[in-house]
Amino acid sequence: MLTLEEMQKPRSPQELMNYFWAVYESASPEERQLARLKKGLWKYFFHELSVLNIYANWKSPNNDVLVEYMIGNQGYDGMISNGSYVEHIEISFPSLGEQEKQEANEINLKGYSFVKPDHDELIRRFISTADRKSQKDY
Repeated sequence: MLTLEEMQKPRSPQELMNYFWAVYESASPEERQLARLKKGLWKYFFHELSVLNIYANWKSPNNDVLVEYMIGNQGYDGMISNGSYVEHIEISFPSLGEQEKQEANEINLKGYSFVKPDHDELIRRFISTADRKSQKDY
């Protein structure tokens, strides 16, 4: 079961990868429906924790750091540290809300969907979000 406490537990990059896949693979059918709709903690699991997971494993393949994910208003979403250095990470994930919701609903109801994402719009939103976040004073 997906819990806030477990999501925010400090882990090595490999432990974070193992945790991510264990949660994903053990989700019940009801949890998978919520996950597709990105409801509750599943929104953070897919939009932020998954990105932090990939980044941490790319950045520190030797597992010589601790990765910590945080939900809150601290100005960053994650932290990678090794005792002598700390990297704060702000994660941004572009979304096509209505299209994604329609696709998730169709998959939950029928098991498939023919909704095709508007990639040009996704790129525009990605650039817009990155620009907006670059103006923030964290």
